[in-house]
Amino acid sequence: MDEKELKNNIPCIIDNGIIYNPKDIQKILRDLGQVNYSYLINNESKGSGEGYIVSVVANNSSANIIVNKRIYLNVNGFEYMQIKNEENQSIIDLITQDSVLRFLPINSSIEDNQNNEIILTHPSELTDDELDEAFAEINFDDDFDDE
Repeated sequence: MDEKELKNNIPCIIDNGIIYNPKDIQKILRDLGQVNYSYLINNESKGSGEGYIVSVVANNSSANIIVNKRIYLNVNGFEYMQIKNEENQSIIDLITQDSVLRFLPINSSIEDNQNNEIILTHPSELTDDELDEAFAEINFDDDFDDE
């Protein structure tokens, strides 16, 4: 293969696929917002509920924590992500050797607006409480600099 063929050999995943790249996993997770989640170990349910993704990091020291309907994720704690779409519902699985953390997005800004219009509000127009509710904290480590 020549250099041009290698450069254009980037996957395109639409609704179904497996993601290994931590930067790609972060991109997907940070946009989920409010989700239903379930945690399975060896296919046995260990917990489930509803929450809001407030932090997504990639480092070797932070735990994955779900508490008080808040979800704090470290993508380094998972081997890969599997995404699929069943009956118009996205299913996002974060997978390790013996466990799965599954997310089902509750809504999207497009579905919330009956006219399917996306309404953008500048952050300066929001109160502090609205900012906390509207934006997840996203932290990127130097481990994932663009090459």
